[in-house]
Amino acid sequence: MIHDNILNLSDESTENDENKVNKIKNCQNITENKKFLELHDKLLKKRVLNVLVVGCGGIGCELVKILHNQKYFKYTLIDYDSVDITNLNRQFYFSKNSVGKPKSLVMGRKMKCKFYNKKIEDCDSFKFWKSFNVVFNCLDNNKARSYVNKRCFLFDIPLIDGGSAGWFGQSYLFAGGFECFDCLPIKTQKTFPICTVKNKPTTFEHCLAWGQFVYDENMQQDSEIINEIENIMDLYNKEFTIKRKKYYTENIKNTGYTHFCITKYKDTLNLDKNNFIYSLAFLRAIKHKIEPKLFIDATTFINNIIPSICTTNAIIAASMVKSLFNVKNYFLAENLLEVKPQYKNQECTTCKMPGYICKFNRKMCLNDIYNRYNYDKIVYNNEEILLKNNETSLIDFNHIFCVIFRKSYVANIYFEFTNTNRLTLEIKRLK
Repeated sequence: MIHDNILNLSDESTENDENKVNKIKNCQNITENKKFLELHDKLLKKRVLNVLVVGCGGIGCELVKILHNQKYFKYTLIDYDSVDITNLNRQFYFSKNSVGKPKSLVMGRKMKCKFYNKKIEDCDSFKFWKSFNVVFNCLDNNKARSYVNKRCFLFDIPLIDGGSAGWFGQSYLFAGGFECFDCLPIKTQKTFPICTVKNKPTTFEHCLAWGQFVYDENMQQDSEIINEIENIMDLYNKEFTIKRKKYYTENIKNTGYTHFCITKYKDTLNLDKNNFIYSLAFLRAIKHKIEPKLFIDATTFINNIIPSICTTNAIIAASMVKSLFNVKNYFLAENLLEVKPQYKNQECTTCKMPGYICKFNRKMCLNDIYNRYNYDKIVYNNEEILLKNNETSLIDFNHIFCVIFRKSYVANIYFEFTNTNRLTLEIKRLK
C-alpha cells in the first residue's frame, strides 16, 4: 500500500502551509466535507488533536503505539475488559503480571495517558463526546460499534473504525455527508474472535472458544502421538470396516433392487477433537450456569472460531491513522481493495433522520414536550410512548436515544439532564 502523502507532517518539508491547504481544497475526495478540512488544518498547524481510542485489544494496542510516537495526538483510552493469558501472544503492552488487571489501567499507566475502565455504553454525556476531535473504534462486536457510531454521528465527530479477522481486516472512515457505520450491510455469517473469550463466559459460544484454546495449547504439543493413534485407527478401518461395507453392499445389489449410494458427510475437524472441545465447553457451561447447545450446533461454532494475528492488527492500525493524515490515497499493490466513500443508505436508522438534543431539569415530564413543542410520541426499544398527558419524568430517559414524531416529521432525539434549579426544557438541533 503506497500513499500519496499530500499532507507531509515532517519537519523536513519545504512546502509552506498555505500551499498545502490549497492542495487540500483542490482534492475531490472525502475531505471535501468541512469537518475533515478542519482536522487537516489542525494537523498542518501542528495543533494537538484530542483522540478517543475505544478498545485496548489487538488493534487498540497497535494503534496506541502509533499515536504515542506522534506528537499530534492527546489520546484517551476506554476498555472494560481485563487482560487474559490468551492476549499475551499479540497484545504486547501486557505481560504475565498484567493478567487479571483491566486493560485500560495497564496501558494507561504505561502510556501515562487518561483512561476509563468502563463500558463505552456507560459514557453518555454530551460533554464527554464533544471533548474529542476524532474517535478510533477498535471493537470486536457490531452492537458496540453501532453505539459509538450513533454518538459520533449525532455529535458530528469523525469516526475511524477498524477490525480484523485472522488474515483479513478492514479500516473505514466515517464523516458527515457520507455513509455511517449503520449504513453498511451486516454479514449474516457468524464469526467468533477468540479475544472476546474472558474469565466469566456468558454464552455457550464463549465456552466453546475456551475449549478450542485449551485443545490448541495442550493437545497439539503431542501431535506425534496423536498422528500415530490416527494411523492405527485408519489401519483398523481399512482392515475391517471397509470389508464389511463391501459385503453388505454386494448383497443389496444381488437382490435386483436399485442401490442408492449415499455420500457420507466428512467433518473438516476430526470427530475426536470436536468431542473433546465440546466436553470441555459443556463442563464449563455447567460451572457458569449456562445452557449448553447440541453437539451438531457446537461443531458449527468451532469451525467459525478465528484467531487474532498481530501482523494483521498492525497493518489495520496503521491504515486507520493513515486515513486521518492523508487527503488522498493511492493503492499500488495487488490483493488490496480501495474502499471509496459512499452516499448514505436511505434505509439507515441512524443518519437518515436529523438529530436533536433535549436538555431538561428534574421537574420536567413527557407531557411538557407535548405542550411546548407539539411532539406526539416517542419510540424507545420498539415501544411506542404517547406524550400527551404522560406524567413520566424525563429523568427516566436520561442519556437515552429515542425516535420522536410530530405528525409526518421524524427525528432522533437524545435526552440529557441539566442540574439546575430553574425550569429547563430545551430541544435544539445538533447539526
